[in-house]
Amino acid sequence: MPVKVIWDTADETRLRVEFEEPWNWADCDQAMNIVGMMLNSVPQKVDVVSNLFPSRRPPLNVSRWQPEPDEAWLSDSRG
Repeated sequence: MPVKVIWDTADETRLRVEFEEPWNWADCDQAMNIVGMMLNSVPQKVDVVSNLFPSRRPPLNVSRWQPEPDEAWLSDSRG
């Protein structure tokens, strides 16, 4: 899998997401599902570090993400 998710610390307080070429958005989506499962498997707060350095650039259509209507925390609070 070109996007790998691993515990970066023995005490499971930091996850590392490694992107290696070639990867696509489906790979990223799958990795984010794994991140969610790993975060839900422990009671403590966990830092998530994404390492895109081995990858030269993200795939095309980088701006494909749109917030859901219920994601109010993303709205501009300046009015």
